[in-house]
Amino acid sequence: MGRRLISFNRLSISSVMLFTSINMMSSVMAEDADGLLLDWSISGYNTYRVDNYEDSGNISSSPYPNRGFQQFDDFSIQLSREVSEYENIEAQISGTVDDSEYRTSEEGLIFERGYINWEKGDGAIPFRAELGDFFGNQSLRTLQRSLKGVQIDLQPDFLFPTPHSIQLFSGVTNSTYRSLSDNKNFFTGGSWLVPENKLGAFILTAVNNTTQSTLTTPRLNQTVYSMAWAKEASYWNQSIELEAEYGFLSGDVSTTELNKHDNGFFTQLKGKSENIPLTYRLRHERYGDDFRPNGSSITSNQRASEIHLGWRFTTGLSARARLQTFRTNWRTSNYTDRDVVGLTFSGPLIPSIGLTGSLGSFISDTETADKTTSSFSNATNASFSMPIADHWVARLGGVLTQVDNRVAGTATVNRQISLGLIHDFNFHGFTGSISPSLNLRDSISAGSTIQSDISPSVSLNVRKGSHSLAFSHNVQILDTKSLTGTDTDTFQSALNYSYTKNAHRIQIEANHFDRNPTPGSGTDAYRIGIGWTYNFDRPARVIPRPDQKSAAETQAPVEAAPMAIDAQPDIIELIPGMDMKVVKARLEQSGIIEPLVRGELEIYETPFIESIDHRQRLGLISENGFLEKSVLVIDFDDLGDIDSASQIYDEVRKVLFDRYGPPTTNIEEGVFSDNIRSELRSGTFQRILEWQTTSSVLRFGIPDRTDGQVRMEIIHATRFSSGEDNFWSTEALR
Repeated sequence: MGRRLISFNRLSISSVMLFTSINMMSSVMAEDADGLLLDWSISGYNTYRVDNYEDSGNISSSPYPNRGFQQFDDFSIQLSREVSEYENIEAQISGTVDDSEYRTSEEGLIFERGYINWEKGDGAIPFRAELGDFFGNQSLRTLQRSLKGVQIDLQPDFLFPTPHSIQLFSGVTNSTYRSLSDNKNFFTGGSWLVPENKLGAFILTAVNNTTQSTLTTPRLNQTVYSMAWAKEASYWNQSIELEAEYGFLSGDVSTTELNKHDNGFFTQLKGKSENIPLTYRLRHERYGDDFRPNGSSITSNQRASEIHLGWRFTTGLSARARLQTFRTNWRTSNYTDRDVVGLTFSGPLIPSIGLTGSLGSFISDTETADKTTSSFSNATNASFSMPIADHWVARLGGVLTQVDNRVAGTATVNRQISLGLIHDFNFHGFTGSISPSLNLRDSISAGSTIQSDISPSVSLNVRKGSHSLAFSHNVQILDTKSLTGTDTDTFQSALNYSYTKNAHRIQIEANHFDRNPTPGSGTDAYRIGIGWTYNFDRPARVIPRPDQKSAAETQAPVEAAPMAIDAQPDIIELIPGMDMKVVKARLEQSGIIEPLVRGELEIYETPFIESIDHRQRLGLISENGFLEKSVLVIDFDDLGDIDSASQIYDEVRKVLFDRYGPPTTNIEEGVFSDNIRSELRSGTFQRILEWQTTSSVLRFGIPDRTDGQVRMEIIHATRFSSGEDNFWSTEALR
């Protein structure tokens, strides 16, 4: 008998289909006509796109620095074969023929991603071999990077009563396969995992990184070693998870800091009560000044301790409290201390009138050892929604922050209030929503208003059959309240229309940017583009699996005890096609109730991923009483801690890797910056990860939106539009 491979932040949750380019499709189909490749899944797409960019006036303020026509052709080919229940083979290649200054920095034919994976669980030693693109997923303290190279995971069952995993890998960090020999950044290493036993699970990791020399910099070499441990247990009616990791780095950390040695340590306890609706998490980590692994996302020279508590009331309301203390530059004489206390409520606030939302507040105290910096800040963030009539929902939000500079004796206050309406409609087969809103902001320092702005906006989402349209128009009227300042009126519009017919999809995008400063010269810029995508998809002959169940076969869960917390549902459990009664029964087991209902969209304000403190909204989109897709929105809101946007993204990604293993699709281009909105629109910044489930696709990333909002989304749907277009957000969920 064979067996499936174990998963410890590693293996995919199911077999995936491998991609194929449009240029090879004719020959593949010709072979298939003769009866070949019947056991292979064949899919792929080809997208041709042309854009025109124009601007006038002060072009230094234009979001489109390169004018004129830009064009490119993206392609992808994927093949997969499920040899047996325990063996599958996958292959993929994708790239572009580029003549656009926005698509990539290179021109011509570019192979961007590709791999061949072979997973076999019924051999003498079960294994998974990956050649090409893979994700180096070890831990946040050793390696979290997309690589091109080779990785093999061997899972023998000798020496220990349960199978263990030996993983070896070597790869480079190139974003494309062009000029691989010129790469300056190599990662090589391995890890050994002993799965859960009486003592817990253990994993030993070693990662070597070599940065080749240039004309101006020396060759750098470092190795980080890690020992991690995890244990699940139940004591005194408490279900707990324990984690710990110790890392040691030896080598070069910069061109001027050679042959360094330092360490880092992390430990965490997560738990929940089996009798009362209480969850908790305690975490401590510390990293030395020279503990700087090039493949990790941690912050060196930092020490942090955190306590998080959660409580879910019988009404569905969740309360979360946290106490965090950070010391940065902790190995220097002039360290910086920051203490944060926060409390957040989310969910149905007043169920009797349908008021849902979130209300959070935190205080933060920051001070350096030499007292040259000392400040106290507090912030409150609120977002409420309530139905006010049939198909009408009112929205109210606000942010109030105050920072007291105790050294200078000054205070700065920032205020923001947001008012909005959402009207859902169904008119002659056209379904959608229209949402006008108004944002008011001001900033006060030393008792005087130093800046204010008024920002009205309107958004429209319409769908009918194969047609879909999203439109947004935003205005910002900025008044600096200063004779020497620059007052600015900015107008931005975005439109995205798509039409799908069988294997074809036509997409039209248009953006307009108009900036009028006083004093100064204005800027007028626009972009209009059209793209055509052809998809082909031929599944292989189905090999039945006795342990698979369709959504229709899934039964309603058993009711939980009144005050007990059942296992938090996973978005994978919310399978497209499930009866909505079954979906809602599963959510009710964990106290997730009283959604805001907008037509066939239901929105729950809830900490769906318990280890993530940022605001989360679960949206369920149904059709005729069955789930069409589910989406979890996670905001990059300010919590007063010191995590950057990239670290927040890495934390969410780690949760998904822990649950589902490596993704079948991994697109991570560009770096986090202050210009992320325009980079999402131009495609120079991309975050798209996908996992293939038994009947659908789970996608995580940061999509582009017509309203310009930057947020993370996790979507579970039957399928997504092929291609690497960033415009895949659930626009209706605002």
